[in-house]
Amino acid sequence: MKLIIGEGGWNLLERISYHGCIGIFFSDTWTGLLAYIIFGAICIFAIIGLISVIALIFHPRKKRMSKEEKWLKTGKL
Repeated sequence: MKLIIGEGGWNLLERISYHGCIGIFFSDTWTGLLAYIIFGAICIFAIIGLISVIALIFHPRKKRMSKEEKWLKTGKL
């Protein structure tokens, strides 16, 4: 399994020698399976991150009460 970045003659020869690619080039079944697992994990983490950011942006923040406001409301400190 190899991650190939950039374009050049040597990289082109390396890319042609591999059987498949999903961002990570693989040459046999086991490294292909590992490449798909890594790719799937990256996709899942990206979706979780996107949902977290959207929730953080649109979720209103609860304002904390100061000590004086708490004392006026409950009568306790």
